[in-house]
Amino acid sequence: MVKPTKPVAKTTVAPPNPTKFWADFFREKDFSSTELFGTISTLQTANKLLDIEAALRAYLIYRPANAEAWMYELLSVVIETNSAAEGTKPELVKTRAEEAKTYMGYAATAALKGRDPTQLVSVADKLHLRARYEEEGPLLDLACELLPHRGEPNVMQINLATATKDPKRMGDAIERLLSLGWAGRDDKGKLFDDKVRRDARRQAETLVKVLKEESRSEEAEALLARLPNAEARDLYVRLTWKGMADLDLSVEEPLGATARYGYPRTVFGGSLLANGEPRRTEEIYVCPRGFNGNYLIKVEAIFNDPKEPVKEAVLEIITHEGTPQEVKKVITVQIPSSQPVTVKLSDGRRKQALPFVAPAIVEIKEADPKRAAAKQAAEARFNEFRKKNGPKN
Repeated sequence: MVKPTKPVAKTTVAPPNPTKFWADFFREKDFSSTELFGTISTLQTANKLLDIEAALRAYLIYRPANAEAWMYELLSVVIETNSAAEGTKPELVKTRAEEAKTYMGYAATAALKGRDPTQLVSVADKLHLRARYEEEGPLLDLACELLPHRGEPNVMQINLATATKDPKRMGDAIERLLSLGWAGRDDKGKLFDDKVRRDARRQAETLVKVLKEESRSEEAEALLARLPNAEARDLYVRLTWKGMADLDLSVEEPLGATARYGYPRTVFGGSLLANGEPRRTEEIYVCPRGFNGNYLIKVEAIFNDPKEPVKEAVLEIITHEGTPQEVKKVITVQIPSSQPVTVKLSDGRRKQALPFVAPAIVEIKEADPKRAAAKQAAEARFNEFRKKNGPKN
């Protein structure tokens, strides 16, 4: 008869205390903000939200000189997420909510101080979702100043103006947004720029209706009166043709930049809205706000059907589109074309050039090798510390 053996007692390992672990870690390790970013990225991949909260808290305590807006922003979001998952007592939930609110306020202050456009937009977005509109406004104002070539800050300004019923903010944002052309097509082949312009007017008209309902008719009419000037374009050029050919439109602007395939937007405000092809025989260039001078319009045949070649194309050219000074003309150009068509623009409304941005089609695979290297170094130092100080299995 085999005697029954006593059950072997299971050995348990106390779960690590994230607060103590990360406090010890950052008390000892002088991580840069870039190294912290790498560490947090690793923890996010592992979905260790409690560790992320503890790590950010400890870092901000022991390395306050390195604090950046994204740290406060992420800490606020993680506190909210962890609090929802904990299912704690109502009074503790309230305390945690107040704490998250405080950290988001710190994020806004740090973003304004740091003047990093990415952080300004990101924190503003979080504030908007939490209906903290007064804090959101200054961030978007600075983002628009730093990013005159980007649409996101102005779209967010329009949303903020809708939420706060602010016709001046709405008008300013629409004027900035429509001062540029927005390239691309949607999945149905329709121009993205058309949608931007249509949505801007729709949102303005919606706000106008609200203002009138609140007996703010004077403000409503003032906003409506701003729309035609915002929607007007100094120069509009449309190239069309019939047949199996790929024609490229390029426009050399007065100060030397050229809008063309691969460089669709110039620093002087011109933009090719979409590239044509044999099955979509249209290309459009717009310069809603342009500098005065001569614009040289060129047409080049990239591909032409050798059996039935396209021999001519049509240029529709409009100056001061949508104004009493509008002038429209239609020109037939021969293919191949050797001579550019010159359009002289006077009374152009552009006052300053835009920042130079490398074309999107140029892909840099390792955009930030320093950050990648810092992440690897941070992981190595973290693993070394964990071996010495982490829980023993």
